[in-house]
Amino acid sequence: MNQTVKIFFTDMDDTLLNSEKQVTKENMDAISEALAAGHKIVFNTGRPLSGFLPILKELGLDREGCYAIAFNGGLIYDCAAQKTLYRRTIPLEYARVIFEKTQEAGLYCHTYSDTSLLCRHAGEETRVYTQAIHIPVVEDPLLPEHLAEEPCKMIVIDLHDRAKMDAYRAAMETWAKGKISMFYSSPHYLEHVPEHVSKGLSLIHISEPTRPEPIS
Repeated sequence: MNQTVKIFFTDMDDTLLNSEKQVTKENMDAISEALAAGHKIVFNTGRPLSGFLPILKELGLDREGCYAIAFNGGLIYDCAAQKTLYRRTIPLEYARVIFEKTQEAGLYCHTYSDTSLLCRHAGEETRVYTQAIHIPVVEDPLLPEHLAEEPCKMIVIDLHDRAKMDAYRAAMETWAKGKISMFYSSPHYLEHVPEHVSKGLSLIHISEPTRPEPIS
């Protein structure tokens, strides 16, 4: 009799990872037992892949049966095969608009390459962000002109004036409709992802292996 394969989904920060950014022995034992039984573990996070894949490797969770969902659902990655299975991105023309409008609004904005955080100028916002998510930072005053690839996600940050971000978001709503989803992941972080990208929808993609999977 064939065993039913189960898929266990878990968020990372403040869920699988505790306040010390560690996985408890009990959770590690449970994950190892599930993998040994042929089940799958999916780590679901808003982080960029390069911001948490080293954690999975350090914990030995880059083995068969382990998958990662990054960028709030914009990318699905097979940890054992080291292969991207699904990727949705923000078109470069949209990324340019977001960089331009945030600059006009006096707001900090960053995006990502496959390996690094990309920003025009690193400042307090960059330092606070990278305290929790360890990722190399590349400053480029000529962004977005130098963007080589379409990004999966962009973040606008203001650590002191939420009203400024609210005004920016309201001003962008008409333009963003049908193009970009904007939402707060914290009081200070306004996330920008392609429309129809979310952690919830990514669960459907990874649970239905026959579903068409866009890879850019």
